[in-house]
Amino acid sequence: MTIQEMEKLTEISKPNIRFYEKEKLLTPARNRQNGYREYNQEHVVILERIKMLRMLGISIETIKKVIAGTQPLSEAVLWRKQEIVKEKETWKKLGRIGKLCSQACAIFILALLPFRQVEIAWVTAKIRTSMDIFTIICAVAALAGLVMLSVSNVKGK
Repeated sequence: MTIQEMEKLTEISKPNIRFYEKEKLLTPARNRQNGYREYNQEHVVILERIKMLRMLGISIETIKKVIAGTQPLSEAVLWRKQEIVKEKETWKKLGRIGKLCSQACAIFILALLPFRQVEIAWVTAKIRTSMDIFTIICAVAALAGLVMLSVSNVKGK
């Protein structure tokens, strides 16, 4: 089989197939006449396995060990599951931080509202400008907190 046939059969792009070859996950024979790669059914099985493991988020290094037989597939999958649980916890923490940041900034903005409503004679233009800048910074931080919260809710599920 040619690389083009492998691409169609496995739905893995030619650049990815070449990358897996470079990483020594796949070693096709070479045609002596034209130098083209020659794949067989065993290569199809290997590429399908690589494809499945990559969809699970398993690293190339771990895939090398699984294909070489130095690490059992079940161990690699269990390790990845534990890694996903840790990632999920990280996203939950980020969500809590985002929520706190958003709430704190909202409180600051609310605290500044009375100063914005009441004109005090001794407040100079510079102080008002500083307060405007501070209000904008708080609003941006509150928005960033809400974005962090939203992203963590999506990633944490």
